[in-house]
Amino acid sequence: MLPRRVKAARTASAGGPVASRVTSCGAVDVQQFWRLIDEARAQIADPVDAEAVAARAGALLSALPRAEIVAAERVLSTLLADSYRAQLWAAAYVINGGCSDDGFDYFRGWLRLSSSAWTRSGRFWTVLM
Repeated sequence: MLPRRVKAARTASAGGPVASRVTSCGAVDVQQFWRLIDEARAQIADPVDAEAVAARAGALLSALPRAEIVAAERVLSTLLADSYRAQLWAAAYVINGGCSDDGFDYFRGWLRLSSSAWTRSGRFWTVLM
């Protein structure tokens, strides 16, 4: 059994948005962070829209206790720090036809929120090295 349960409940209005209630576990680890992102992705119309995923994840996080919000931010900061690599910046430059500092930050955020199990596992990053 997982230490954190994520439960989704439909709103009372027919066809309304899916609301989520995430119960407290005192800390958020990487797997729990990805579960939250997956839940956010499942609750929006276009799961490829990274901005919508981020907005929904923020809404889900806002229902959590402060300690869990801080723990989730630490996980995200660690993931972003791990992706701050010259090889990835070069890939972003080629993919986007250029890549400024801000553009690289946006690219890394998009990549993290759009990531699959393959990128989460670390194999993606190994290929770029």
